[in-house]
Parts: sequence; structure tokens; C-alpha cells
Amino acid sequence: MTLSEFVRKASRRIWTTLVSFPYEIKKNRLRKAYLSRQFLSEKKRVEPANQQNIELGRRLRDGILQQYDSIFRSKPYRILFHIPPSGVGKVWFHDLIMTLQHTGIPCATVNWNDPEFKSKWTDFQPNVFISMDHPLVLKSLDLDFINSYKRQSGCLRLFTPNNKKYYPKPRMSQEDIWRLSLAKSGRSLDAFFCMFEEDYFNLFWGEWKELGFKYLSLPHGCNPIVHYPRSADRDLDYFMATSCGPERINLTLEYLTPVFQKYDGLWAGPDWNFGIGPVDVQTMPDYYARARIVPNPLARFLIQYPAEITERAFSATACGVFQITDWTPVTERFYAQDEMITVKSSAEFLERFDYYANRPDERDLIIRNGLKRVFAEHTYFHRLDRLVGFLDQNPLLFKEGPGLVL
Repeated sequence: MTLSEFVRKASRRIWTTLVSFPYEIKKNRLRKAYLSRQFLSEKKRVEPANQQNIELGRRLRDGILQQYDSIFRSKPYRILFHIPPSGVGKVWFHDLIMTLQHTGIPCATVNWNDPEFKSKWTDFQPNVFISMDHPLVLKSLDLDFINSYKRQSGCLRLFTPNNKKYYPKPRMSQEDIWRLSLAKSGRSLDAFFCMFEEDYFNLFWGEWKELGFKYLSLPHGCNPIVHYPRSADRDLDYFMATSCGPERINLTLEYLTPVFQKYDGLWAGPDWNFGIGPVDVQTMPDYYARARIVPNPLARFLIQYPAEITERAFSATACGVFQITDWTPVTERFYAQDEMITVKSSAEFLERFDYYANRPDERDLIIRNGLKRVFAEHTYFHRLDRLVGFLDQNPLLFKEGPGLVL
């Protein structure tokens, strides 16, 4: 290792330590608040499970599963998913795959940077390829191979957009310019799809929109195969599982420190240094069933821009639990005020938490309304209606695509 490389690596380590140090202090404050309640000897309150809501949720779930069983088996689509290494996109892709297979559409997966990518592609022979318009992902793909296959056999390349470097500012980085040039030349993607609303694409992706790239908004939903009410007494005041990052640490400190100090609950997720650690997606509904309230504070850009309301707003609702979340510009597109409780500040969040913590009847009414809404309109099967409709309506994209047409 040269001296300059050593200095560069040492500088990076020092910088990382300096940046992360304040957040480690904040995590320790949260840990102290969380543990202060865990050691209290008072008897925990227990509410019996609401069997009426549980039976309603399971009945609605059975109906939607039956309705969509093999419904698209006559469609010609074969979809290959390029799975990201981590993040909410990975969960989103897996829910889409599970529900697509239930409808009768063949799906296969290939992992990011998989050395057997070409052989898996050739064996499966997809006509829809779903991946991400992210610099690292694009650089890992054999774009020439995919483009050649598309010209010969037909394949629609449907990518989720990566936030521009200076998002939400209008400037573009060199990587943004490179990604735009790839798309314009026809070497990367044919259309975008994302869990964000179309408003988001119109606001921040004008360069791609002007070139004619279409955008399919495919919001999060619930996956009825996994998300439905479980029967358990409510012995927790709250339960939340979330990733750990700078903004999430700040939000947790602001919204939940008083909750940690006053109420009994469980915290989950990696890297928090307190709580129960990571929770498997399959067991999440069992924890939800034990909670009186599921807190859902949102990233600040979600309450500033018309983007999304998060996966938890659908999956937890389908599991028959009561949640308190932040209002967003698009919340009313999905839920009415008597179906989900929203707030506009951390102070209002704490006020609502205190109010509903001891009012099971009022919570159960809102839960019941939410169950009816989510299974009627917001399952991933409803999202697949959009996806299949988009594929049906754009046959030219399988052979050409905006870049190739230009």
C-alpha cells in the first residue's frame, strides 16, 4: 500500500467516525430510555384479541386470494426479477413475485452481481426484466447481452428509478447524465415503475419524461399470502421494526423517546443496540398482533412531497393493527380519516398515542374500517392489475422502447 493510499483510507476512517459519533450518542440516549421501562416491575396490561376483527380480516383475505387465483395464467408474460442486495425494494420485489405467481404468471429471480446471470436468463427466457436504474446495478449488468436478447426475442426492461444525486434539487450529477445517456441510447431501460406516485416522477424526472419514457406508479400494498390478522392478546403498548440510519435515529428520538419512557413495548431492527434485533418478514404479523399501537413516523421528504405512505401503512393495516403515522400529500388517496390516524407533528403524535393507548373500542373501529379498505383496494393483487394492464397496453416496448425509437 502506497503512502497516499494509506492516508486516503485513514482519512476516510476518521471522517466516518466523526460523522457517526453524534448518532451513536443519540442511539445510546434511545437505548437508555427504552431500557428504563423494561426494568419496571409493574404488571403489564393485557387486552384480549378482538375476534370480530380477526375473523373479518381472514374472510376478506380468503376472498381476495380466491378471486386472483391463477387469474392471469393465460397471459404470455415471463418476468425475471433482478433482486437488490438490501432495502425496502427487496421486500417490495419479493411481495410482487409471491403474488404474481399466485395469479399464474411465471417469475424467476437473479441476485445482484450473480456470476450465473447469463445462464439463468437463458434458462428462463424472460420477456419482462425488472431491475433498478442505479449506477452500481447498471455497471454490474451485461447491458449489451440484454439489449441483444431484446432485439432478437423481445423483452420489456422495466426499471425502478434511482434518486438523482441532488434530489430533490434540479441539478444532475455526472452519474445522472451517464444514466440518462444510457437510457436515451436504448441500452438500459424501456420504462420506469416505482412505488412512488406519478406526481413524484413528474416533479423530479423531467429529463426522462421529455424523452418519452413512461412511468408506472405501482404503490406498496399488502400481500394477503402473508399479511392478515393473527390471534393474540395485546400485551404490548407498541411494536415497531425499522432500519437504523441517521434520519430514522432522529425521528425515533423526537417521536418515541417519551413513548419508550412511559409505555411497554418491543423495538426491532438491525444495528440499534437495543430491542430484539432483526425480525423475519414471516413472523412480523405475530408481533403486530400483540401491539395496541404500531407507530409509523415517516421520512421527512414523504411529508413534503407527493411520493408514498410506506409499506407498513398497508401490511400492518392488513394484519389488523392500529397505527399512528404522519400525514402526507397523498394519504387521502389511500385512506379516509376513520381508516388510519395521521398526525402533522411529533407533539400531535404523542397526544394521539396517549389518547388511544387506553381506548380499545375506538381503536378496533378504525382497525375494522382499515381492514375493509386495504383488502378492497390495496393488496398487491390490485397493484398487479395495473402492472399487467401496463404490459398489455405497451406491446411496442417489448421490441423497441423509447431509446431505440429515438
